[in-house]
Amino acid sequence: MSRSDRPQENALLTDRIARRDGEVAKLTAFRALAISRLAAQHEEIERLRSRRLQEVEAHTVVTHLEPAARIRAVPSQGWERSEGIPIVNRDRDGNPL
Repeated sequence: MSRSDRPQENALLTDRIARRDGEVAKLTAFRALAISRLAAQHEEIERLRSRRLQEVEAHTVVTHLEPAARIRAVPSQGWERSEGIPIVNRDRDGNPL
């Protein structure tokens, strides 16, 4: 390698280092963003789990089911014209239970 080639080679190496440093900076920023998002997701999951646990402990999460005798099959026409809802859970007069 002659002395005349060294400045050109140094310039190429300096350019490579600058590009590499730029890539490292981008990847570092991406990593910080990803970690931040993961932390936020973790906090949200913990908040939802805590709220769900409080609801269960307070017995506020209860599903009340109708007794089987009060539920009847939907007739063949399927839908009431006036209300647009299936005919289920009605008394003999057609009133909702």
